[in-house]
Amino acid sequence: MEISYDTKKLKAQCEDPILRKRNFGRIADPIESRLSELMAAERLSDIPECPPPRRHKMSSQKSVWSLDLTRNYRMWIYGNGEEDPSKVTSVVVLRIVDDH
Repeated sequence: MEISYDTKKLKAQCEDPILRKRNFGRIADPIESRLSELMAAERLSDIPECPPPRRHKMSSQKSVWSLDLTRNYRMWIYGNGEEDPSKVTSVVVLRIVDDH
């Protein structure tokens, strides 16, 4: 799957191991895991709905899904305008957030 980022800063923080560790600390490894899973997947539906990634649709936003990083932290991704995860072949990482 093709992965892009909402901002250049977020791209640098996620892709550079040193910046990822510096900016995200203990959630740096789960970020790397989710990005690896996304790269290996052909479609968003290949990412399971059960933990640890636990892909789930954000009810408040169209075409936005969330992947678990830790108990509280999530990676929000936008799925190229599609509502059906089996049709999503590229994603945009929107943010990494503690949404609790």
